[in-house]
Amino acid sequence: MLPLNFSNFHWCCLVVKVKAKRIFFYDPVNQAPYKNAAKEVATSLKLSGLSDYNVIPMSNPLQFDGHSCGVFVCWMFIGQVIPGRHLKVNIETLTKR
Repeated sequence: MLPLNFSNFHWCCLVVKVKAKRIFFYDPVNQAPYKNAAKEVATSLKLSGLSDYNVIPMSNPLQFDGHSCGVFVCWMFIGQVIPGRHLKVNIETLTKR
């Protein structure tokens, strides 16, 4: 799991699944500039020996404010640590945390 911070403004994350040879990208606002930057990070990882890994943008809950991306990224990490459980997200409750 790799958190990504963009210009001290926005958080996204990459999750590398070694057995599946995949790099999953999570972005709480699902915007192209962050997706492109994350792909650049993933490309750097590929150059470091993960060359046969696919980068997969994930469908995840979206934030509707300008400040809760860090909470969303933490929630995505929790979903990775607790395998086999789909974490249901109440967007309104999550953004108040």
